[in-house]
Amino acid sequence: NNGLWSLLNYGLNFADGGFGPTLAKAPLVGDYSTSVGFLQYQVNGTDITSEIEALSTIMTAGRLSSENKQVLLDAHAYFKQEHGIESANRVLLKLMASTPEWHTSNTLRRTGAPRSAPLPAPKVFSSYKAIVY
Repeated sequence: NNGLWSLLNYGLNFADGGFGPTLAKAPLVGDYSTSVGFLQYQVNGTDITSEIEALSTIMTAGRLSSENKQVLLDAHAYFKQEHGIESANRVLLKLMASTPEWHTSNTLRRTGAPRSAPLPAPKVFSSYKAIVY
């Protein structure tokens, strides 16, 4: 996520592990003036619920769960109140790119059951010889 978060924060440049070229100094969050490019998608309007639905369609083919939609809605409301609309919109896109639905191509199914820990790999004891020049 570092590259995508950097793209949302600074545009296309190398700041915070971004995908673009290295710049002389790191820009401020939201300052795209020194970037090679930036995302033009803007969250529009006051109906954030419809924007989350649109992002769900664009980024997850409509697979975003209702629980994750509520998390996005709550986070946007908090950041809008505490840090302003631009910060809230960036957080919304970052959280959207952090959802399980974004990282998979199947539908998320919550069971509520705890996941079992994987068994440790068996230890193999064999001699090892290395030549270091």
